[in-house]
Amino acid sequence: MKLNTEKANNGTEIYSHAIKRLADEYVSTLDDPELIYNPQTSFFNGMIKYINNNYFKYNPVDYADIEYIDSIWDIYTSLCYKYNKYPTIIEFCLLININRETVTSWKNENTRNYKYYTADGEEIKDIAGWKLNHPGEDYRQELSTSHSNTVKKWLAECENALFRGAAEGNKVGCIFALKANYGYTETAPVPVQNPNQRVLTAAELPKLGDSDVKVLDVVGGDG
Repeated sequence: MKLNTEKANNGTEIYSHAIKRLADEYVSTLDDPELIYNPQTSFFNGMIKYINNNYFKYNPVDYADIEYIDSIWDIYTSLCYKYNKYPTIIEFCLLININRETVTSWKNENTRNYKYYTADGEEIKDIAGWKLNHPGEDYRQELSTSHSNTVKKWLAECENALFRGAAEGNKVGCIFALKANYGYTETAPVPVQNPNQRVLTAAELPKLGDSDVKVLDVVGGDG
């Protein structure tokens, strides 16, 4: 069962990442593969654990390479949407073997990350290797907010998924998650006015002392 392959230029089906291959591999082990879409089952959680055990335990992510981690986030969320699940930071941390508090520190910019540039402005990806190959050459160091910005982007995507779930499906779970994690509150319903009643202008308001004033419901605004 291959749902996560892509077609190469020659028409061959390929996996763009081992994560997608392992996802298909896991689904193929289920007695009924359709159950992966059922929100009442834990099979998607099983898929996340399967990918973690068979890939990330042997291929730990480099915490400094936020661009790569973000690319894994894109694969993870694509699986969530395909199998009708809501992405969460907690589940993503379980997938890639990263501590949840580490991600929180990235969001709060408590972890200092730096970018390095040559004198000509070219970014240096490997500063240690560059120093070995360019002894004595000048470079500059800048504090990077890329980790913080990326985590905030992840949180925004999680929030948007829950918001759509609450708006389109009226799901109590989504509403609860929005209130608990994103500060959403419920407001009292606004009373609906008579749709046929026009709001009077200041000139039309009755004057105090007018004894023969009548209240009129104006239909269509034509009097």
